[in-house]
Amino acid sequence: MKWKILLFIFLLLLLAVFLRLKPLESPFVKLPSFPSVTGFFSTLFSSQKPVNFNLYLDEDMKEKQILRLLNGTLVIDGLCVTPIAIGKLLIQLPSLDCKVEAQVSKGEVKMEGKNISVEAHTYSLKINNVLYQTGEKTTFKAIVNYFSAPIFIQSMVIENFKGKLEKLLNGQISTVINFPPCAKVQLLDFSGEILISNRTLLKGVARVNYWCEK
Repeated sequence: MKWKILLFIFLLLLLAVFLRLKPLESPFVKLPSFPSVTGFFSTLFSSQKPVNFNLYLDEDMKEKQILRLLNGTLVIDGLCVTPIAIGKLLIQLPSLDCKVEAQVSKGEVKMEGKNISVEAHTYSLKINNVLYQTGEKTTFKAIVNYFSAPIFIQSMVIENFKGKLEKLLNGQISTVINFPPCAKVQLLDFSGEILISNRTLLKGVARVNYWCEK
């Protein structure tokens, strides 16, 4: 008889612990669940895997960007606003038109609109059709009419612009997203190319997120 009483007490304690850990749910009342939405926008597309794409911007990027240069060819046509420094050599071209073609091993470009600042290690450098063989670091600033370079960007967010995103599949356009009505795009681990002329083109591979009005 005594063991039955102990068993009953044990079961009561076990039931009390269970009820304390698990809140009661009424079978007659179910609370509504709400989607997680930030502001007036929701994420329409979020790629977990890298995708191939073309991103066209019909206007200059408003946000300051830092672009890491990859091994390849950098081309600039515009107005040099500082001398071009190749190591300790200064090439005086400020306030003059300059055409620069450089074989780049690494470096970075700071960009705000069409104002760029270049700091790169170059194999060779052609300035207004004059060739310089160098392994030195090259630095200068310019306002570009045309600019192209192979780049890597860990994270880039572009907001409130006019343009379109083309998602590619097997080299063909599979999806087109227009901005507006979409308002913001984020590129993560982007590897590819940037071209600036009448408009800006980013093309390559990245994980892409974009937000659109509901």
